[in-house]
Amino acid sequence: MILRAIIIAMKEESQSLGEFNKGINVLDSKNILIITGIGKVNAAIEMTKAIMNYQISEVINIGFAGSIKKHHVYDAVLVNRAIQHDVDLTAFGYEKYQLPEMPIEYRSNEQLLKKMSNLFSFKHDLLYSGDKFITSINHEDGLYDMEGAALYQVCYISKVPIISIKIVSDIIGDSSNDFGSFNIVKGSRIISDILKKIIGG
Repeated sequence: MILRAIIIAMKEESQSLGEFNKGINVLDSKNILIITGIGKVNAAIEMTKAIMNYQISEVINIGFAGSIKKHHVYDAVLVNRAIQHDVDLTAFGYEKYQLPEMPIEYRSNEQLLKKMSNLFSFKHDLLYSGDKFITSINHEDGLYDMEGAALYQVCYISKVPIISIKIVSDIIGDSSNDFGSFNIVKGSRIISDILKKIIGG
């Protein structure tokens, strides 16, 4: 059975879709929803389990992310590239953000990017992922989460098409727009509306 995998980190992000458990949840005959838990290792484990146990045609990662400068809270943004910002093996001759035998950055699948761009008029941006919640602006401009680039790495190795859509939950370095003031229920409704359009399309 060929399935689309929808990947979300936290139950709170999917609450407007219904009640789901951590791990793999079957939505219908064409879609599964995977709640990975927070962090790169959790994301990679659940993504790998799905690819090993199902025939995955494509991966849609969706969830909350912080932003530096470019966007506003509740904006939906299409990810065109993903980087692991907490990787630094420059002491061994690698480029910053690069793991051995891996690219510096992982690119969203071109066909999925085109498909989503036709469905939505979202801006595009670069996603940085790492096992640290970013609150200061001494980082590169872009989006920041704790799972996305790990999913991209697994899909790169497994040759599975992937794209990510991020809902801006906070403006990094702006205390008036921090994650504490973000309305998670509103954010989850945005996620639900986007996914209903993708699944319906």
